[in-house]
Amino acid sequence: MIFNYLNQTKNRDALLNGNSSTVDITCSPAEVEEHSGYYTCNVEERKTFQMVVRNKCREMLVLERCVFLRHNEIMTLSDEVGCTNLLNSTDIEISPGEEYPITVTCIVPNQVGSYCSDIFFRFTKGNRAFLVLRYLRCYKANDIVDSLKPTAPYVRKTFAPEPPMEIVYCEGYKWATDDKLKMARSLPKEPVTYEVETFCMKKEHSKSDAMIKLLEKEVETIADYKKKFSVLLHMEEHQSSIDIHHYSLKEKTLDKQSGSSRKFLLKVPGLAERRPSILRGDRIYLNKVDAYGMRLEPIKYEGRVIEVRLNEVVLLLNESFGRSYMKGMRFNVSFTFNRLPMKLQHRAVNGITEDQREIVFPQTRLNEHMPDQVVFYRMYNRDIEGNQQQAEAVKHIVFGKSRIPYIIYGPPGTGKTVTMVEAIKQVHKFHPDYKCLVCAPSNSACDLMAERLIGHIDKKRMFRMCAMSRQWRDVPEKVKPISNYNSSTGDYYYPPLETLKEYTVILTTLITAGRISWAEFPNNHFNYVFIDEAGHAVEPECMVAVEGILVSLTQAKRGRVVLAGDPKQLGPIIRSTKAKKFGLDQSYLERLMTTVDLYEPNGTEYDTWVITKLLNNYRSHPDIIKVPNECFYENELEPHADIYMRESFCTWEHLPKSGFPIIFHGIQGEDKREENSPSYFNPQEAFIVYDYVVKLLETRRNRVLPSEIGIISPYRKQVQKLRKIFQDKKTRGAEEIKIGSVEEFQGQERKVIIVSTVRSDCQYLTEDRKFHLGFLQNPKRFNVAVTRAKALLIVVGNPHILSMDFYWNSLLTFCIDNGGYKGIEFTKQDPAEDMISRMYDLRLGE
Repeated sequence: MIFNYLNQTKNRDALLNGNSSTVDITCSPAEVEEHSGYYTCNVEERKTFQMVVRNKCREMLVLERCVFLRHNEIMTLSDEVGCTNLLNSTDIEISPGEEYPITVTCIVPNQVGSYCSDIFFRFTKGNRAFLVLRYLRCYKANDIVDSLKPTAPYVRKTFAPEPPMEIVYCEGYKWATDDKLKMARSLPKEPVTYEVETFCMKKEHSKSDAMIKLLEKEVETIADYKKKFSVLLHMEEHQSSIDIHHYSLKEKTLDKQSGSSRKFLLKVPGLAERRPSILRGDRIYLNKVDAYGMRLEPIKYEGRVIEVRLNEVVLLLNESFGRSYMKGMRFNVSFTFNRLPMKLQHRAVNGITEDQREIVFPQTRLNEHMPDQVVFYRMYNRDIEGNQQQAEAVKHIVFGKSRIPYIIYGPPGTGKTVTMVEAIKQVHKFHPDYKCLVCAPSNSACDLMAERLIGHIDKKRMFRMCAMSRQWRDVPEKVKPISNYNSSTGDYYYPPLETLKEYTVILTTLITAGRISWAEFPNNHFNYVFIDEAGHAVEPECMVAVEGILVSLTQAKRGRVVLAGDPKQLGPIIRSTKAKKFGLDQSYLERLMTTVDLYEPNGTEYDTWVITKLLNNYRSHPDIIKVPNECFYENELEPHADIYMRESFCTWEHLPKSGFPIIFHGIQGEDKREENSPSYFNPQEAFIVYDYVVKLLETRRNRVLPSEIGIISPYRKQVQKLRKIFQDKKTRGAEEIKIGSVEEFQGQERKVIIVSTVRSDCQYLTEDRKFHLGFLQNPKRFNVAVTRAKALLIVVGNPHILSMDFYWNSLLTFCIDNGGYKGIEFTKQDPAEDMISRMYDLRLGE
C-alpha cells in the first residue's frame, strides 16, 4: 500500500510541491543540484551539505520530524535540537521568516553507485499537520559511468494514425526459388475479427461477456479447442500489429547500393537484437518527408527485404523510386507484421480432427512390456548407458507401442537434446524404414540436432529444410550439405513430394513444417514427430507439425509425437497480455504436464512409458544449481558435471570466499531511459560488469576465453550500453563475448555467466509488477538466468530490490550464508516493514 501510494505521480507531486507558500526547503552549497524537490550531488568519498527550512508564512511553524523513509548506511541526517532523531525527536519552532538547517552527510563506499532515499518533513501549523517530501540522491561515478549517460531525455513514443496514402508497389519482386513442392491445401485468410478487436480494446469485461465465457470455459472437446485457440491467435495478432509501429523510424536516409538502381541500404536500430524482427521477403514502407519531418506527398513506397545484415537491410524498390531518389533524401519508415506464421497456426488448429484426439487430449496408454532385444543393444552415445533416466527414455520412445505423446522432461543441463538425438538414431537403427520429422521452434535448435545426427545417419537420407527467409550464411557449414540450397541459383529450393518421401529424416522449424502439412503426405507416412525445445512454442505452433501429418483412426497405427523441454524454464513469448491471461503463454508440453493425469508424478515417480524426468546435471557446479534445484526441481537434480571444469574457478582470487563459485555483488545504481526507448539501463551496474570481465580476461591461472563468458541482462538498453563499453575500451575478444537477454541464452551455457539485473530505483517497483518488466515476479526468467553457468556465476544487482522477490531472495540469502556476498552493506530486514514503521512514526494517516 505504501509503495503504491508513493509511486502514484499525483501523490508524489503533492508532497514535493505542496505547501510551497508555507515552507521553503533549499540546499547549500550550490553544487548540490536541485530540481522540483529532487536533490543530486556527486560524492567522491564524503560530502556534507545543508538543507535549509524557511518559514514563509506569518504564523509559527513547528517542524516535528525530519527522517529518511528508508534506512540506509550511506546518508545520515543531523541537527542541533534533534528533530532528526527517529527514536526521540524534538519539535523545532520556526518563527515567520526564520530558517532552520538540517545537515546531510554522505559517505559512499569505494565503488561506483547511486544512493537515494525520500526525506519526509512533518510540520504543524496551528491545528493542521502536513508532510513535505524531498528526494535525495548522491552518487559516485567515473569516466565509464559518465560515458553512458542518456543521449537525450526519455520521451514516451506516441503514434498518430497514418493518413490514407497511395502505395507504389515493388514490381517484379518474387522469390528466386525452385519450388516444386505443390500446395495441396490452401492457407486460410483468417483476418482478426471485429469482435476480437473490440474485446482487446476494452479495459474491463463482464463475466457475462460471451468472449469471457468462451475463454474461461474448460476445454474438453476438439470443437472448443478450435474456438479458443482461434480467438487467442487473433488476440496475439491484434497486439503484434500494434506493437510493430513502435519500431517506426522518422527522418531516415537511404544509401543506394552500387551497381543497382533499385537496391538501397536502410540502417535499422535494434536489428541485431531482432527488435524489430525482419526477414527476407518482408515489406517495409517509405514515405518522403522534408527537413522538418513533414510529408512531401501522399505516397508510400513498398520495399521488399532481399537481405538482412547486422544493422541494416537491403531493400528492393520500384524503378520509379530509383529514378526520383537523391542522396540525402529523408523518409519515414514503417514496418509490417508478417501474417504467414499466424495463418499456418490457424490452419493447424482448425484442421485438428477427432482422429487426433489422443494427441490433443491423451487419456490412456496401452499396457506394454519391453521386448527382449532391448537387453542387447548399445547406445551411440555411451555416456547414456550410465544414465538410467536417459536410457529409459530412449528405450520407451523406440519400443513403446502407445501412440500418445512422449515427454522428455529436461531440467537445465540434463541433456534433453542429447536424449532426443539418441532416440532418433536408435529409431533409425531398429526401424530403418521409419520416417521421422524433427522440429524445433528455432533454426539454431534444428541445426544442432542435424549436426549431431550427421555421421550416424546417411546424409543422403537426411534433409534440412530451411525457410526461404533464412540467410544462407547463418546455416552452419556442417549442415549445408544436407540443406535445400541450390548453389547455382544462390537460393533455396523445395523438391517435389515424391522426392521428400524418400528421406528418412526431415529437419525443419515448426513453422516451416507447414510446408510438409500442405503437401499432404500419405496418411501415416511419418512414424515419429520429434519436437525439441517444445516449451518455447505456443501450442498452435506445435500443431503445425502434427495436424495433417500424424493422422489415423487407430492409436496403434498412428505416428508418435515426442516432446523435449522444461515447463519450469521460459515459455513462448507472447505480446498480448489478454492472450497470455487466457493461456496462450502455456506451451503444449506444459499443458500436458499440468492438466493430464498420465503425465503427473505419483509422489516423485513418473510413468516412464509416457514421460521421463532427467536428473543428472552435466553443466554446473553443485552450488550454482542448488537454489534452482530446491525451488523448481524438488531437489532431485544430481551434479555430474566434469569436476575439472566445474571447479576451475573455485580458487579465483576475486571470489569473496574461496571454494564458493558464486558472487552476489550488491550495488545501488540508477535506472535510466533515453530518447523514445522505454527500455532501462543502469550505468553503475554496467561498469561493475565490465570490471569483472577485465579481471576474468587478466586471469593467468585457469584462463578463460572471451567466448566462454556470457553476460545476461533483461533489458535491451543495458545490452547495448554494455556493448558500447567493450567497443569504446577496445576490450580483447569483445566480439566473442555473448551479451544478450534471458531469452537469447535459453538452451545455452557458458563457463562464466554474469547477470546484470538493472532495476535499482524503488519508485519503479509498482510499474514493474503492473507491466511485468524485468526479473521480478518471473520465476522462469530467474531459473534460466542462474542456470547457464558452468563454473562461475556473478550476479550484479541491488539487494534491497531483489530481496523483495522470493527466488532472488533465496539466492541472495544462500550467497550471504556461504560468504559469496560483496558490495554495499545489506541486512535482511524487510524494507517494506522499515518503511511502514517510519510512516507510522510520521503519522501519515492523520
